[in-house]
Amino acid sequence: MTTPPELDTDWLVEPTPEMTRWARRLGGLLRPGSLAGMLLVTPIAHVANGSFGFQSYLYDVFHRSTVARIGHALCMPLIVAAAFGLVFSFATPVAVACALALAGWHARSAARAGLPGLGAAMVAVVAALAAGGAVWASIDTPWWAHPGLHVLVLGLAQTLTHAGEAHVPPRVSGDTRWVPTRAFFAAHPVRHGLRSAVMVVAGMANEIWASWRLLHLVVLDGLFALGYRRDIRAAREAVVRDACADDNPAIDFIGRGGAAVGPW
Repeated sequence: MTTPPELDTDWLVEPTPEMTRWARRLGGLLRPGSLAGMLLVTPIAHVANGSFGFQSYLYDVFHRSTVARIGHALCMPLIVAAAFGLVFSFATPVAVACALALAGWHARSAARAGLPGLGAAMVAVVAALAAGGAVWASIDTPWWAHPGLHVLVLGLAQTLTHAGEAHVPPRVSGDTRWVPTRAFFAAHPVRHGLRSAVMVVAGMANEIWASWRLLHLVVLDGLFALGYRRDIRAAREAVVRDACADDNPAIDFIGRGGAAVGPW
C-alpha cells in the first residue's frame, strides 16, 4: 500500500524573502509609538502581497468574529466592482487592462500556492466584477449611486464590521499586545474613543486597499465551504489556532507575539 505524500505546508508558516525585505525597509513603522505604524496597523502586509501564507494568516487573525467574516465576504467584492465602475467611467481601456492584470495576478498567486482551482475561480470572479463595474458605469445614475462614492461607503461599512471583534490589535491598542475591547475603552474612554475615530478613517483607506489584494481569500473561504482542499484548510486553521492560543497572535510575522519584533 502506497503511503500518501506528506502535505507541504511550509508556505503557510515560513517568512518569505519578500516579508523579510519589507520588514527591514519599514522597520521604523514597526517600532512602538509610530503614528504611521498605528494607522497602517500591519505595515508589512500592505506591500508583501506575494506572501500568500502571511496574508492568509493575517486575514484569519484580524477577522475572528462572524460579523467581520460575513461583512468582508459581502463588501470586498462590491468594493472591487465599484472600483472597476469608477475606472470604467473614465477610461474603458484602462479598466480592461486593470481587470486583466488583477485576474492574472490572482491566478499566478494561487498557482504558486498550489491552488489552481482557486486561480480558475479568481479569473471568473474578477471577470464578473469587472463586467458588473462596466454595466454600473454605463448607467446614468444620480450622484448618490455613483460607483466612486460607493467605494467609500462600502469601505466604511467594511471597516465598521471590526467593531464586533473581541480584541483591539497591537499598535491600535497603544500596546504591543492585543487588548480586550472592553478593557481598552474602559481604561481611557475619551482618549481611546478619539483614537478609534481616527482609526475609522485610516481603516477605510486600509480596507479599500486590501479589497483587491485579499479578494482571493474571500473566494478561498467559499471554496473551502464547498469542500475544496480540506487538507490546506485544516493546516491553515491549525496555524491560526496555535497563534491565537494565548490571545496574542503576531501581526508582523506568523506565530505568537503581537507586535513583537519578528524573526528577521
